[in-house]
Amino acid sequence: DYYSVLGDAYIKKGDVGKGISQYETATSKDKQDPKNYLKRAIQWKEAGIFEQAEQSLLECLTVDTNYAPALRELTDVYYYQKKYSMIIPTLERYTKLVGDDIEARERLLRYLTFQAREYDRAIQEGEAILAKKTDSYSAQRSLGAAYFEKGMFEKSLAAMKQFFANSIGRKIYESDYDYFIKAALKVGDFDAAKAK
Repeated sequence: DYYSVLGDAYIKKGDVGKGISQYETATSKDKQDPKNYLKRAIQWKEAGIFEQAEQSLLECLTVDTNYAPALRELTDVYYYQKKYSMIIPTLERYTKLVGDDIEARERLLRYLTFQAREYDRAIQEGEAILAKKTDSYSAQRSLGAAYFEKGMFEKSLAAMKQFFANSIGRKIYESDYDYFIKAALKVGDFDAAKAK
């Protein structure tokens, strides 16, 4: 623990190299504690050295196969490495471990919609999220896109209207306007399309 905390102090001070060295020492002293593998991996990821980050995360998961924070970080590392086929299984493992964690399920939903383009699964997941958290702007955004891509234009427009109502003060992307306007035009709601 001493080396782990010392590593944290070096990281806060901006000396990443010394911080990682302390995490490595902590890992060598206690090979069964997953948190130091994770801390090391996060620093590699933030430095853009994704192969090292992946290796450290896989070591972490060897120590504790159900260490959810490592799975969460691993999805990011796979994304940055363009190992897209590895992301959904990793996200599914992560969401299974964290259970009803809506944020984790929203993350899976975003990936299903915008990267994997698995719209049927995205709709199923998004509707399940909204059943538990009706104001999830993230789920509404994803559902607006997924419904549109499946030709369910009225549902797409309704989801996008809810998204815009719940996204005040949050980041809105060009694609959000695009899906809203295209869905509005498809259902003949020209006033709504012009308003956006």
